[in-house]
Amino acid sequence: MNIIVRILVVIFAAAVVVVAGLLLYLRLSFQVDAVRQKARVRQLESFRAVRWDEARFADFPLDGELRLGEIQLVATHNSYHVQPD
Repeated sequence: MNIIVRILVVIFAAAVVVVAGLLLYLRLSFQVDAVRQKARVRQLESFRAVRWDEARFADFPLDGELRLGEIQLVATHNSYHVQPD
C-alpha cells in the first residue's frame, strides 16, 4: 500500500508540474503577443485611408445596360471560394 501511495504522489506531482509549466508558457506567450497586437493596433489607427472618387470609379453610363468591357470587380483573394452546401 505504501508503494501505491508513493506512485500516486509522484504522478500527481508530475501532473502539477506539467500544468504549472503550461500555464507559465501561456502567460508569457500572451504577454509577448499582447505587445505585438498593441503595436499593430497603434499602426492601424495612424493609417489614413484614401477616399474613393466614386464618379471616376463608376465611369460608365448608368442606363441599365452593362457592357462586357465595363465590368470591374473589387474582390479579395478568397472571393473564388464557393460556400459548401
